[in-house]
Amino acid sequence: MQDASGLIHVERNLFLVAEDNSDLIRFFELNTDDQGNPCFQSTGQNLNPGDGAASNSDFESLARIGDLFFVIGSYNAPERRKLLRFQMNGTALTAPPETISFDLAAIFLQEEIDIESLCAFRQDTLMVGFRKPLLQGKAPAIFFNTDTLETDIRYFDLRQRAFRDCVRIADDSFLILAGPEKGNKPRRRIYLWNGTFDDVRPQKCMIGLGNLRGEGICVRQGQGLGLDSLEILIGTDESSGSGGDFKMGYVKVNNVKELLENEIRLIDVRVTV
Repeated sequence: MQDASGLIHVERNLFLVAEDNSDLIRFFELNTDDQGNPCFQSTGQNLNPGDGAASNSDFESLARIGDLFFVIGSYNAPERRKLLRFQMNGTALTAPPETISFDLAAIFLQEEIDIESLCAFRQDTLMVGFRKPLLQGKAPAIFFNTDTLETDIRYFDLRQRAFRDCVRIADDSFLILAGPEKGNKPRRRIYLWNGTFDDVRPQKCMIGLGNLRGEGICVRQGQGLGLDSLEILIGTDESSGSGGDFKMGYVKVNNVKELLENEIRLIDVRVTV
């Protein structure tokens, strides 16, 4: 499994991981008993919310609103135009996934489209972030009401970067994993956004990613250090590199303020697929 394109915390030590070259969404467990040597291990269980074993929906990101989970394709080809909603009982689907209508043709017209990011914005609204188009150096994000199907759009100043992933960490706080539209420059960074539509120039976080090819981001909150503590996981895309399994970076902070004020170094996670 070379790519951790989408990550989401399910419960306790359990996470879901989507990869963009398969319709399988796999379950992993995070073990941090040894803080200096965390482990992220496959349980061997998976979901297939796509069109069968041979299909490739290019799933790029996962989101969660309450007990509802969402997964989105890249939308860069007809078979990848998928936004699905599903529920689980343990590690099994309770019913076939529901397809949500999400039409981008009228919004971007002839622009090339490539979705990379999905997260919960509000109780009934998803935030969809794009790698393409990158318009005048700004990265578009669409806010999509899953009940009314109404959309709103904002263009984020990510310093010439595009969305790679995004995760909600509070009602008014989001972490955006941003990177180049293609290639390796500018380097990937993490930004903190305050959730305000009139302020779409998020603050740079002090997490050093180095050369980590960050592709997915998720959090687990309130584990061990207090209600405001965050565990942040960054999954990579190794499909154009050595060909090995995806890599994972991990950090635990006491509160959001630390992300802006303190130099933070990621810990390498041992990944077992």
